[in-house]
Amino acid sequence: MTGTEQPADEIAFGPFRLYPTRRLLLEGDAPVALGGRAFDLLVALAQRPGEIVTKDELMDLVWPGIHVSENNLRVQIAGLRRALGDGRDGRRFIDVKAGRGYGFVAPVVVARGVPQAEPGPRRIYDLPAPFTRVIGREDSIQALATQLRARRLVTIVGPGGIGKTTVALAVARLVAGEFDDGGLFVDLSPLNDAAHVPGAVAAALGLAIQSRDPIPAICAFLKVQRLLLVLDNCEHLLEAATALVERIGEAAVGVHVLATSREPLRAVGERVYRLAPLESPPGGSALRADQALRYPGVALFVERAAQSAGEFALTDANTMFVAEICRRLDGMALAIELAARRVEGIGIAELAARLGDCFRLLTKGRRTALPRHRTLEATLDWSYQLLTEDERRLFRRLSVFAGPFSIEAAAALEPDIDRADIAGRVAELVDKSLLLVSDEPAGRSYRMFATMRLFGLQRLRAEDDEAATMRRHAAHVGAALHRDGGGDAEPAELATRVGDVRTALDWAFSPEGDPALAVEITVAAIPVWVQLSALAECRGRIEGALAILDEAADARPVMALSAGLGWSLMYTGGSPETVAQTWSRTLRIAKALGDTGYELRALWGLWINDLNRGAFRTALGRATDFAGLAASASDEFDVVMGWRILGTSHHYLGDQASARRDLERALAAMPARRWPAARFQTDQAVTARYFLARVLWLQGLPDQARETALRHVGDAEAARNALHYASVLGQGACPVALFSGDLAAAERFGAMLLDHTRRNALRVWETWARCFLGLVRAWRGDADGLQVLRAELTGANSHAGLPRYLPLIGEYARCLAATGETGLAREAIARARERCEAHEELWFIAELLRIEGEIRLATEGESALEAASGLFRQGLDWSRRQSALSLELRCAMSLARAHHGRETAGDAVAGLRDVYGRFTEGHATDDLLAARGLLGGAP
Repeated sequence: MTGTEQPADEIAFGPFRLYPTRRLLLEGDAPVALGGRAFDLLVALAQRPGEIVTKDELMDLVWPGIHVSENNLRVQIAGLRRALGDGRDGRRFIDVKAGRGYGFVAPVVVARGVPQAEPGPRRIYDLPAPFTRVIGREDSIQALATQLRARRLVTIVGPGGIGKTTVALAVARLVAGEFDDGGLFVDLSPLNDAAHVPGAVAAALGLAIQSRDPIPAICAFLKVQRLLLVLDNCEHLLEAATALVERIGEAAVGVHVLATSREPLRAVGERVYRLAPLESPPGGSALRADQALRYPGVALFVERAAQSAGEFALTDANTMFVAEICRRLDGMALAIELAARRVEGIGIAELAARLGDCFRLLTKGRRTALPRHRTLEATLDWSYQLLTEDERRLFRRLSVFAGPFSIEAAAALEPDIDRADIAGRVAELVDKSLLLVSDEPAGRSYRMFATMRLFGLQRLRAEDDEAATMRRHAAHVGAALHRDGGGDAEPAELATRVGDVRTALDWAFSPEGDPALAVEITVAAIPVWVQLSALAECRGRIEGALAILDEAADARPVMALSAGLGWSLMYTGGSPETVAQTWSRTLRIAKALGDTGYELRALWGLWINDLNRGAFRTALGRATDFAGLAASASDEFDVVMGWRILGTSHHYLGDQASARRDLERALAAMPARRWPAARFQTDQAVTARYFLARVLWLQGLPDQARETALRHVGDAEAARNALHYASVLGQGACPVALFSGDLAAAERFGAMLLDHTRRNALRVWETWARCFLGLVRAWRGDADGLQVLRAELTGANSHAGLPRYLPLIGEYARCLAATGETGLAREAIARARERCEAHEELWFIAELLRIEGEIRLATEGESALEAASGLFRQGLDWSRRQSALSLELRCAMSLARAHHGRETAGDAVAGLRDVYGRFTEGHATDDLLAARGLLGGAP
């Protein structure tokens, strides 16, 4: 062909017709599949029939600018000849000229006419180079690559800013080499007219198409290609993109399409991959920097912040701020990147504090990015504007939900719309990646990304629809709480409700709100707060609700609010007097209304308050009243609770035999059903067991005590009830480990308790945990541990009067004496004994008497032998009366040590041998090993 000739429209040879500009080869009317390089070789040879085309010419044509071995050419020629059937049935098209090249030897007929779609110079298509490293998407990239190899159309679906384009390009770069013609990236986002979609693809392919309908020419061109086509940002041109993709799918079997969109194309053969947010640390997690960096959201933030600020590095000190930022931005890649770019300007702590104003804050995108990717608000507005008006209204209204919601909840905000229509619109919002959906045992639920929720609330206010929507939302929250039983749901489910409860109450308590609805929701939400141990919040809301009610108010909500206030006061620093007044008011109203359930709650609250203020005999009376009322009420849960609190009362009063009887009776009668958390807050089976563990240790069964105490530590942690878990550790695992002499376990459980109380703001238990850990260190001989214990006991103030502090105070006195602070030691032990005797807190009296005797011997020497021996014998007497064999052993050992080497030693050793002989287990514990040593190694 000369330089002035038109390119051939058709080259016919044998049964074949070759269309170079259309990149099409037909055998009869059937297309022949050829790879891109094989097709180029055929065109080069067929356009020069009868000539020798050298190997170098062919390689320069097919692999321009790339050095490849001659073997590649031979492989392609061989494949071409197989496709043509060259050498079969007398066919002969391509001749090999040994050492020189190849020639086309078949007769050809060339036809020329009006030029059709003319491609530019032949090339293997390239993909855009990445600007930054892809972080945290390895699993998605591999999964998509696998799908794309098996399917010809895969669509990555997700909300704007989640990282669909980044992932699509990474996938394309991974698999493009597997396609003869490479990968081609076409960004549809700049287009505003659906009619331009085929033209954009044709231009990217290098086709100069003059027809009004370019799709046939595109399909003809692609028919013989093996190409990966990436169509990015299809959501605003769905119909046009879908039509083009389906036509290509029908015509070009060698073309695979990877699309990105905020909703599926719904094209024939489409496989949808929903891209998840980047994982970020969960709320309440206390992580080191190296642990946090394992979360992709944090890793992305840190890398982008370092690129922007230059000096930024993740440290243990700033990890909590970065984790909070990533979590509150829902792991949305664009939002995280925009936030990271603000670190240099305002600092990490300020950035975390100001995320509530994220749309003004997150505006510093790349200058080269599309306008809708330069700010977070612009990105979300792009999706919002693609909705129908009905969908926009529902989206705005759904933004009032702070947590998951159901179709029923959504319908409550659209009372004039048929429920089926609501379900359809919600489904559309899910398809458009504006809602997340999850299937739980309780049913399907939906949730909005936090950033989208803020955007929706802005639009709700702009449309002057906020007040009516908030009223409907608050009414729905109140009704749902009443219907579902408040706190009887699983803790994880309750945690998701709290956000909507807060939203509803914030509005109901506001000047534009509804006071009656505020009271109703507060009453219904009390079990939720109690079950989640959010007692400070509970107290504040209840006090606000009580301030609304006047003297003429219905007594029932006052009773419920008073009960909730009683619980919250006990755990948020309320004085015993205030707590008693609150519970007494609850009891009076319950009796007047004949409400046995609340009467029992009030008795239980008063019982706990009596224990906390040291009125143990009064507490036993409360427990007796509770048990009697529960028996008449015939509720199995209340009956079991009565036995449980009777057993606990007997334990503190020192009657361990009665305590064990009542606790075991409670455990034997435990219902198989789950405990109603709304009434009892904690699982009373577990509570009974950790008090039984203490009793078992006191009675000389240390192995059973430890096994019982430890059995439910893991279960209590998994239950995610903060107060319950603190009690399991503080009332059971910690003291039993310490009493048994297992300091390693004691320190481990103490550290677990301290960490838990700090994360859940349980200040009363946190103080005790610090005291306990200080004591463990002091037992190890660590002087700093004693100083910690001293400081914490001093700072505990009134909390030190709680029953759980008594063993710490006794051991504190012993440690003081061991370090020579004998005056302080005697003062401390004297105060502890006075407390026991004044309040009948007798369960530890034998040990306090023993410690006092040890202190006197240590400070006064031989002259105190008689007095100390008297204290040891008093301890023996108390421990025998209380069936406290372990304390009896300690007193017997102290007496034996005091008389060692003296004429009186025989009786003391005989007494110790008798006590030791009554043990049936625990012989490897410290106390029994020490006793055996005193007995000469054998009983």
